[in-house]
Amino acid sequence: MMRKYVVFLFLLILGCGKTEAPFPKVSVTHPKTFQQLGDSVTTTTQTALVRTLLKHLEDGGPTKAAVFCTVNAIPITDSLATHFQVQVRRISDKNRNPKNKADENDLAVMEQWSKSLQKGGNAQPLLREDSGQYLYFKPIFLGMPTCLQCHGNPETDINPEVRALLAEKYPADQATGYKVGDLRGAWKITMSKRRAL
Repeated sequence: MMRKYVVFLFLLILGCGKTEAPFPKVSVTHPKTFQQLGDSVTTTTQTALVRTLLKHLEDGGPTKAAVFCTVNAIPITDSLATHFQVQVRRISDKNRNPKNKADENDLAVMEQWSKSLQKGGNAQPLLREDSGQYLYFKPIFLGMPTCLQCHGNPETDINPEVRALLAEKYPADQATGYKVGDLRGAWKITMSKRRAL
């Protein structure tokens, strides 16, 4: 009986409050809003990862940076996903962490980018509608020579200590052999159409 009273009281208080919701729902007819949200999420997340990774690289070299990445990269993206109320993934056709493996639809997006780049075009972010949600894809390029210390040629760019660590943590690692400027993968942001902003 007490529980029914508490629920009734809560609904009464809610009904007496302001009529507008504190978090208005996004209109499903404005995909540009989701494009902007995807841009914001990926920029913020990439900046957080790169800044923290470079600090570890500066403090302890490539081995410390690699250890940091294996332990903290996904928790950082997860915490930012919670903050933005979205799902955040880094995906690749040559993944290191099995959790970042691209599915068939993801691969189709990256293939489209690759074809465009081969023809001298560019790889633009994409927004796709998919059963009640939007999927935002943004290319990830290998942007700095520093990245080669974990993703470059295993024989010439990656030191033996880092190679051993990667082999231990990711025995099926495919994420090496890149050069600066190569398409490394993509950000994939999943956003509910009825997401509160």
